[in-house]
Amino acid sequence: MNYKNGKVYQIVCNITGEVYIGSCITTLVKRFYHHKNKSNKCSSKQITDRGDCVIVLIEAYPCDNKSELFQRERYHYDRIPNINKYRPFVTEVESIESKKARYEANTEAILTKKKAHYENNREAVLTKQKARYEANKEAIAAYHKAYREANKVAISKRRKEAYQAQKTAAANQVNTL
Repeated sequence: MNYKNGKVYQIVCNITGEVYIGSCITTLVKRFYHHKNKSNKCSSKQITDRGDCVIVLIEAYPCDNKSELFQRERYHYDRIPNINKYRPFVTEVESIESKKARYEANTEAILTKKKAHYENNREAVLTKQKARYEANKEAIAAYHKAYREANKVAISKRRKEAYQAQKTAAANQVNTL
C-alpha cells in the first residue's frame, strides 16, 4: 500500500449540503465508485443514494501509514461539520473515556446480565475459578506475601485503627446499657 498517495476528501450532497469526510490512497474516482456501490454500509450512503453529490479533494496528504492518514482525516473531521458515524482516529484517552461513558450509561443492564450469567452457569463458573486458583496458587501466595511486606506499616496502622474503633464501639455499647 502506497500511503504516499494519501488523500483526505469530502463527499458533499448538493441537495442538503451534508458532508461526509473520508480518506484513501486510491484515486478519488475509484473511492467515489465504492461509496456509490449498493453494498456500501457507511454513513456516506445517505448522501450517495440521493444521487446529486460530488467528491472533493480536501487535501493531498502523503504519509507513511494508515494511522497517519487517519489522524489527518480526523483533523478535518473535527473542523468540518459532517454526518460520519465514527471518528476516523481515536486516541487512547478518548477510547477509555468512551468505554467509561458506555459502561456508566449501561451499568444496570451489564450487572443484570452478569448476575444472570452467574446464576445460569454457577457450577461452571465456580469450577473455572477453582481451576484458575489451583493453577496460580503459588503466584497468588507470592503476590500476597510481597504486598504484605511492601505495605507492612499501612496494614499495621489499619489494624490498630480497627482495634481502636471496636474498642470504642464496645465501650459505647456498655455505657448505653
